[in-house]
Amino acid sequence: MFPVVTVVGTSDSGKTTVASFLVEALTDQGYQVAAIKHCPHGHDLNRTGSDTDRLYESGAGSVVASSPGKQTRMDRVDGDPSLESVVAGFGADVDMVIAEGFKKSAAPKVLVVDPESAPPEVDNVIATVSADPMAPGVPNYHLEELQNLAAQIRKQFLDAPQETPAVSLIVDGVPIPMSRFPTGSLTSTVEGFVSSLKGIPDDPQEIRLTIRLRPNEPTTD
Repeated sequence: MFPVVTVVGTSDSGKTTVASFLVEALTDQGYQVAAIKHCPHGHDLNRTGSDTDRLYESGAGSVVASSPGKQTRMDRVDGDPSLESVVAGFGADVDMVIAEGFKKSAAPKVLVVDPESAPPEVDNVIATVSADPMAPGVPNYHLEELQNLAAQIRKQFLDAPQETPAVSLIVDGVPIPMSRFPTGSLTSTVEGFVSSLKGIPDDPQEIRLTIRLRPNEPTTD
């Protein structure tokens, strides 16, 4: 799956400024970046100059605004969708997702600090944007240093090799190459199905699945 980083902080702390800069910087370097904004109080995508409009104008290939009961594309949903459920809607052409909000998610976070407000308590902080360092061992950047923040994210999530399971797909004897996204999606689906069955060994290392679409016809095996 593609990496996801979310920008969090108090209202009016500059989250959209930071998120938009990251989208633009990574897009300019040739990456396909999708953006998500959490809107707990609702959203209006048709308003020029809105945060979602700014994210789109920064170069994001896709932008999703998510609010309690509603998402972009006017999907009707139950409750307040999680970051993971929104990310699941993106396709294999996305290299990375930059989200804004979702403080309670497990995703790596950039914490933007407003000097006049107490920062929210969040976990998995990988960097802060503040006038003063906020956490020992966590890189801190001023608003004038966001290019360095973009470089950290690129090095940490895009330049680092991504571990993917070894999956082979053969259709009628023809090997079919698969990219990282379908490999990860297929693996998680099969693992989830297999884990619900009885008699499965603890910590399985290999799963072989054969599907014969026309059981009455001989195969080329």
